Amino acid sequence: MKRKIPFVITIILLCLALFAGDWIENRQQSASKMELIPFEQDLGDWKGTDLKMDADVVEMLNPDQIVFRRYQNPSGRSVDLYGVFYGSQGADRTMHSPLNCYPGTGWEIVGKSKVHLNGPGDDKNGLEVRKLILRKGLAKRLLYYWYYAGGKTASNQYLNKFLTLYGALVHGRTDGGLVTVSTIMDNAGLNRKYLEEDFIPVLLEFLSKQPISR
Repeated sequence: MKRKIPFVITIILLCLALFAGDWIENRQQSASKMELIPFEQDLGDWKGTDLKMDADVVEMLNPDQIVFRRYQNPSGRSVDLYGVFYGSQGADRTMHSPLNCYPGTGWEIVGKSKVHLNGPGDDKNGLEVRKLILRKGLAKRLLYYWYYAGGKTASNQYLNKFLTLYGALVHGRTDGGLVTVSTIMDNAGLNRKYLEEDFIPVLLEFLSKQPISR
């Protein structure tokens, strides 16, 4: 009898998995699709210019929307914004963590931490994000990233996966996205200051009004 218990448990789990898969699919079909984010060419005082994205990368990610743009402020500071968004995710439709992507393109991660950045104006709620220090040869960059999953934010891929599963089971939605912002790492730290205290708060204010955040 004891030998049959693992077999019975396996059968039960398989049945539950099949049921959950069909149930999630039905919930997704009845849920409203995420609208595309109307990313403006300019954000506050930052003027944006679209950058070319590798066609093979776009095909691999298979997103509903992708944004790859360089923003520059009046003082000449620049920030690169990359955002990939999905109305629904699946096995072949999901974002890739910067922890994997950048080393794969020759960048070495020489530092990583978790930081809290304030929102616009006096908004102290802000957002918890991941911060990476990247190096390739003599070049060094600062990169910040965070995820969206079913209207909620996550600072790492594991929490993002959990929130995506929760959203699918409870709300029938698997929409999500990944946002990264990066800049050249300078000795004086001025680029970091502009990014953290100016550009990201403006970006957060814009994204807070979009379907991805609700």
